[in-house]
Amino acid sequence: MVKIELKSIKHAAFASQETHAYEGTLYVDDVRWGVVGNDGHGGPDHFHGEGGRNYGDLMALNERIAADYPRITYKDGDEDVSMATDLECVCGDLVNQFLRERRLKALLNKTAKVMVLYFKEPPIADGTALYQVSMRTHPIEVWTKHILSKHPNAVIVNTLPKEEAMKVLALAA
Repeated sequence: MVKIELKSIKHAAFASQETHAYEGTLYVDDVRWGVVGNDGHGGPDHFHGEGGRNYGDLMALNERIAADYPRITYKDGDEDVSMATDLECVCGDLVNQFLRERRLKALLNKTAKVMVLYFKEPPIADGTALYQVSMRTHPIEVWTKHILSKHPNAVIVNTLPKEEAMKVLALAA
């Protein structure tokens, strides 16, 4: 499968209207291909190739992606619509993943300093409720003991190593 990566992503939330306003360095199979981005006004992504890459190379890459990645299906009213995945779809997913991870890191780095973050049960899917309790009244050890007495299967995010905490938060986000 063709490996697509976006690195050095810059996102401009203030400029994002109908699509994400972003720019990132595009890597294909670990080789730098150029820069891809979007102005955030609903138009298509723009690609600036490097190393002599041009429109033909981009079309060939889109053919590889269409062959390797699953088709995208969605509902349009009562009708099921299917379309081939292309570079723009992959980049959109990568930007969404980047923004999600950035949001989770902010939650972990800022909120977890003043709040106890926990799940009553281990999260298994999107939408699992994340609970928060202020640490102003008691230290985390007191809250952890209290939460586990009420919910023995609870997952206290603050007590997990950072990488594991990110995985747990990503499951529920």
